[in-house]
Amino acid sequence: MLSYQTKMIVSISLLAAGISATSSYIFYQTIQNHVWTQTAARLKDIGRTGQFLLTVKDRESIQNLDNLSEKLSEARPPELLQSIRPGENLQSLSDANRLKLESMPEYQRLVQVMRQIKNSTRHQIPEPGTEIAQKIDPGDPPLLRYAYILVPVPESPNRRILKFIVDGDDQRLDTNSDGIIEADEEATQIGMLYNVSAQPQMLKAFEGEATASTEYYRDEWGVWLSAYVPIKDVNGQTFAVMGIDLSAESEFSLVNRTRRILVAVILISVFVAGLLGLIISRILSRPLLDLTHAVEKVQNRDFKVRLKTKSGDEFGRLAQAFNSMVGEIESYTLHMEDIVIRKTGELRSTLRRVKDLKNQQDSDYYLTTMLANPLLKNGNTSETVHTDFLIEYKKKFKYQKWEAELGGDLCVTGNLDFDGESHTFFFNGDASGGALQGAGGSLIMGALVNSILVRATGHRLTDAAGWMVATLQELHRVFQEFQGEMHVGCVLGLIHDRSGNLQYVNAGHPRSVLYSNGLTRFLENEVYAKRIGQEGFKLQVQRFQLETGDVLIAGSDGRDTILLGKQRNDEKIINQDPDQFLDVVRKGRAELHGIREVLYSLGEPTDDISIMRIAYRETVHPAGASAGSESLVDEVEKLIELSEYETALSLLEGMEDENFFKHYYSGLCYSRTGNQARALESLQEARNLVGERASVLYLLGQVYAEAGRRFAAIEVLQKAAFLQPEDDRVKALLDKLQNESGEMN
Repeated sequence: MLSYQTKMIVSISLLAAGISATSSYIFYQTIQNHVWTQTAARLKDIGRTGQFLLTVKDRESIQNLDNLSEKLSEARPPELLQSIRPGENLQSLSDANRLKLESMPEYQRLVQVMRQIKNSTRHQIPEPGTEIAQKIDPGDPPLLRYAYILVPVPESPNRRILKFIVDGDDQRLDTNSDGIIEADEEATQIGMLYNVSAQPQMLKAFEGEATASTEYYRDEWGVWLSAYVPIKDVNGQTFAVMGIDLSAESEFSLVNRTRRILVAVILISVFVAGLLGLIISRILSRPLLDLTHAVEKVQNRDFKVRLKTKSGDEFGRLAQAFNSMVGEIESYTLHMEDIVIRKTGELRSTLRRVKDLKNQQDSDYYLTTMLANPLLKNGNTSETVHTDFLIEYKKKFKYQKWEAELGGDLCVTGNLDFDGESHTFFFNGDASGGALQGAGGSLIMGALVNSILVRATGHRLTDAAGWMVATLQELHRVFQEFQGEMHVGCVLGLIHDRSGNLQYVNAGHPRSVLYSNGLTRFLENEVYAKRIGQEGFKLQVQRFQLETGDVLIAGSDGRDTILLGKQRNDEKIINQDPDQFLDVVRKGRAELHGIREVLYSLGEPTDDISIMRIAYRETVHPAGASAGSESLVDEVEKLIELSEYETALSLLEGMEDENFFKHYYSGLCYSRTGNQARALESLQEARNLVGERASVLYLLGQVYAEAGRRFAAIEVLQKAAFLQPEDDRVKALLDKLQNESGEMN
């Protein structure tokens, strides 16, 4: 029968050995996988970034060099290709033809691009415009050793043999300055055939996917990790692959050194565990015996018993915990009031933690708002189709000194050409879910729509309806991945600037309103109920001919779900009549500020509100500005440029009171002459005429700030920043005022 001491030693040793071995193995595998995956991921990122250095002209140069090298190539019979072993290369050009191709400017340009990619991984940044030499600075070598471009050859349809077009190391050069041209210092020249059958990841790159070698590989020149990035032409077809090789000797040595250290740790831990088991078995018995006697006394209701804490180890802490427990039991009857006070303090601490969590949540809200605001773009610059929009989110919050809004509505406009004809694009969407989920959906939706617009700008487009269908299908595919948890209702359309022909799709969004000659009606007879991301989503492109002066109003369902009041049992009365919005648009004369005022006069919105206004061949002047006042406005603008503010004010006096420019430029002139009170009066009149416009709000914020009304200035500037997030002037003034407000607090 083994003694207690022996059992303790054996148990601790075996447990230590098992834990050490298991944890060391897991740690080793984690380190190995992490080092490889992170290195491979960064290498692919370098490759993806590097390929963007290749312009369209560079890509055409690659194809041209490929064609020329094919014409000048020597015969390549099958037996010659079969003689090239994996990892070996063979030159297929004569020296004269090779030198002829290497002397071409487009070849030299590609060599410089490969060297730029290599040198981007050095600590020292080369001066712009300097030609990069092949020789490596031994004090600051690049992390990338090789960068090159390969193309397929017709004689190898399975791409087992590829051809070098360019390599950053295209000259024989003693890079390490040891006086000897070693194997890895030989030139890799155009026309060299290379057997890549041992590198299947390179072949995957021809399928359009950036890849990396699945693990480190060793050859006669060291340990390597390679990445392969597809090079595509203007049609999106992969015609070449760029390879970059990273010397992974240090990472490989680190992993092996870690393995040796872990083996030593296991052996040492077993020895130390056995020694500790011997020591622990000798000192455990006494504290355990004392604890047993003390527990028996407590069982007999002797609460005066205490253990002596002779050490600070686990037994010492156990003794302290025992003493604390017994003392607490004793104090329940003697010090109940003290217990209540202590518990109150604990509740206050919990409340502080809850407040900290609330601040953390608000910071998440604020970050989401900052990410989403740049996506709300009124990028339309058409002279015949004018667009504007208004967004008010239901969720409002305060983070530190900033006040912001959060929601799921999105408005985007822009311009596209189809067959050389200008079109105006508009998008009004509403992502499902509460404030944070809706904002997440809006963020995804906004990023996708803006990305599609940017992508479309760089391509020749011919079919407007087909492009809209493809755009909505792309949005639908993305939101389908959320499996019904997130979907989007939207209206998306294109207006032919010259003819006014409107093509649009309404996907589960409230019906758009046409305002023509003072009358309103819905543009659609019915709305297709399925939203983007829902099962069964179908597309239906509709068309309508806009006439001169027509105004189209699109909006989210927040325009309809107005809280009209409460019943006696406090049950909310929500508007259920979508036709009410027709009357709202008519009363608001299809102006955004008018529509907003009418809506708020009916009741309180219960959801986010986004309203988009699209006007076809409407006067370019704001409300109240007449065509006859153009020359007068031009003269006023020239006087303001010359700082002739009093003369400008005298001209403005002769304008009609309903003219926007009269009040806007009067406010500007009064602010420049220091009459802040008159400036505020004029700018408020301009604001009443046209509603919330970023230019008016910015000038109003300036005047408020100069008048010392800092908080009023911050309020209007926040609205201006929301309407026009890309305006650096608004952002700079707002940040300055908020910082000054924070310092005063």
